[in-house]
Amino acid sequence: RTEDLHLDGPVPYATVRAIKELNRPIKNPHSARDVPLVGVSLIAAQRALTVNAGTGWLFNYPEGPLRKQRAADNVLHWLHSIYPDKGTHSFRYSVETRLTLADVPQGIIDAITGHTSKTKSRIASGYFGGWPLERLQEALLRIALPLPEGL
Repeated sequence: RTEDLHLDGPVPYATVRAIKELNRPIKNPHSARDVPLVGVSLIAAQRALTVNAGTGWLFNYPEGPLRKQRAADNVLHWLHSIYPDKGTHSFRYSVETRLTLADVPQGIIDAITGHTSKTKSRIASGYFGGWPLERLQEALLRIALPLPEGL
């Protein structure tokens, strides 16, 4: 939903969370997180807000807001049209691999991807409120792809 995008602060980010009133759970408590938006993801979020202004939804179709399963089905259909052997989790693991290759600490990788922390860090476990958005943004900027001309 549009309320899950926060683009006006020093670090633009999206909130990943459960939405109980829509029966949209998350996989586990670690999946709930704030993820900084950089590069093309920031541009896509800005465009989604513009295109769907006033609807409350980031993805809005004539027959109504896109619901959880329909969103997942549409993304999977699109992904399979390009990469028949890949699933939506491929995006998540691709980001994890690229962050690892960029020498990003595992705790930060886990905070970005929403995986259960593989470290014993008190920061990673949320003991001190989790990683600052600025640190997560720095990590994502290491792997951000160059923007195509005209975006």
